[in-house]
Amino acid sequence: MRALIKEGKLPDLIDFESRFDVLANWPMGPPGTGSGISYGLGTHLLDQAIALFGKPKAVTAMLINARGIGHPEVEDSFIMHLRYRDSPVIVTLRSVTHSVLSKQVRFIARSLNSSYVKYGLDVQSDQLMKQGMKATDIGFGEEPQEGWGEYGYIVDGKPVFEKIRTHTGSYLDYYRNVGDAIHGRAQLEVTPEDAELGIRIIEVARQSSQEGRTIEVEF
Repeated sequence: MRALIKEGKLPDLIDFESRFDVLANWPMGPPGTGSGISYGLGTHLLDQAIALFGKPKAVTAMLINARGIGHPEVEDSFIMHLRYRDSPVIVTLRSVTHSVLSKQVRFIARSLNSSYVKYGLDVQSDQLMKQGMKATDIGFGEEPQEGWGEYGYIVDGKPVFEKIRTHTGSYLDYYRNVGDAIHGRAQLEVTPEDAELGIRIIEVARQSSQEGRTIEVEF
């Protein structure tokens, strides 16, 4: 996604949606202990949003226990809208634990004359857990062509669509960066401050949901 934006394939980005939907018996836990899907899957979506767009200026959210399992204040689905001072883009983060789809939506991004849609999650988890691959194996992190996202744009007033190769994922890059930072060879690409910001946004999202309003923020 970062590459598409940097390459100018999504100029004047209007909206960006990132989803992490699953079909799972998510453990709910008691309220007030960091339980709920926003602290689980939501942190991953927020990490990406922070990396792409930085600190939001406003948060509008709904956190819901849609299945009615466990405590009503512990959500199994959420939607968060983030807005920014220096960008017109509206970022939407969504996650549910009861999504029965053969292909889960992962990204939808739209500019005025182009869009991108991607289905399916990062393949690395399944390669490790289900296929028995190692992170050092050849082909690790590579997604089959059928999983590539679709990029649509306008040429002479007509829509044109093409597949965009998914960049090879690499869990190892994170650990290499941490090791290089410890030895003074690099700066951390994912900082403790970024993690803290994600948690603070979740707390504001909870307040927004409880009070039914948009909350302006100064992070």
